[in-house]
Amino acid sequence: MNYRTGEPILWRRIRQSTALAGKDLNKRGVPTKRVGQVWKGQEVGGKWTYNSIYTFLQNEAYVGDMILQKTYSDDTFRRVRNDGAYPQYHFEDYHEGIIDSDTFEKVREIREEKF
Repeated sequence: MNYRTGEPILWRRIRQSTALAGKDLNKRGVPTKRVGQVWKGQEVGGKWTYNSIYTFLQNEAYVGDMILQKTYSDDTFRRVRNDGAYPQYHFEDYHEGIIDSDTFEKVREIREEKF
């Protein structure tokens, strides 16, 4: 869903619930993949946000699958989301996942029912 053109109320609900999950993970001290990264001399990352949780819940790579060509470069070399302009390639069990596919699908179903 593109939240800029989608329903603002729906996006606000998603944002609130994922923000609460992020606050809980931060309170428990669960690190993100960006913890300890330095940019322009300052440490950045390391905190869970609503966007990091939302992205995590949609990313098939966490179950071990891989989709190639989700984006492509246009004529001006900008990255563009591939919405059917080029074929995409889906590889199941490409690598070992950190969650099982049944759990991932249940989360997806719950999100679709809830929103």
